[in-house]
Amino acid sequence: MIGSGLSGPDPAPQTGDMTGGADEAMKQARKKSEVSMRTFLILALAAGLAGCGTVEGLGRDISGGARTVQSWF
Repeated sequence: MIGSGLSGPDPAPQTGDMTGGADEAMKQARKKSEVSMRTFLILALAAGLAGCGTVEGLGRDISGGARTVQSWF
């Protein structure tokens, strides 16, 4: 806006395509979903490790899981 005395960026030119807002909304929803999934995985990992208590406990848990899977075959 030349000579208007207003500061700030000029609005983006309109191309007639009305999907720009929908695309942005989808991107924001996807990003929120990714953050939620990442948070869930971090909390699940922390809870799993806290349940083991020690490296020895972690080893027992892994061995128990391996035995369970082996029994399926």
